[in-house]
Amino acid sequence: MSKNIQKLTPELLKRIISEEKEKLEKLGLITNKAIEKDASEYATALVNKIDYVKKLGIKEAELKAKLNRISEVKRKLELSLKNKK
Repeated sequence: MSKNIQKLTPELLKRIISEEKEKLEKLGLITNKAIEKDASEYATALVNKIDYVKKLGIKEAELKAKLNRISEVKRKLELSLKNKK
């Protein structure tokens, strides 16, 4: 019993994928209707997201500084309570 083993080449893989895609399109499970948009439409959104991330970084730094101050006060209070006992 010899097995017919076929080497998976990039061309064969592309053909298999296109066949499966056609089957799914015929069944109506996927569509081939891609709406193209100009890159400039995404540029504003990207700039807004970058600005938002920068603001988050600044807010994070402020919160870390506040946490450090609170932690220092907590440490000092714990030390003072231990010294009073």
